[in-house]
Amino acid sequence: MKLRAYGTRKITSELNAWLNKAVNYQEKEVSWNYVIFLKTRELAHHLIGKKKSLDLVSPKYQTERQDSDEVRKKIQSITYTQ
Repeated sequence: MKLRAYGTRKITSELNAWLNKAVNYQEKEVSWNYVIFLKTRELAHHLIGKKKSLDLVSPKYQTERQDSDEVRKKIQSITYTQ
């Protein structure tokens, strides 16, 4: 799928806004950016044998849907040209 410059900026902006949201993790409030970093490091330590257990479940991500079935069907019906 090829996006125009405005579409790319919009998606990037939304992703950055999501990654900068705060979440409670290990009794601290941190950004999702930092949680992803910690979980990636935890996975790497597990893969090389430094850590025996792996917890990729917490913190649990919760979201509220902002679309409807009608909007979803409209989006799915859009044809994309390459």
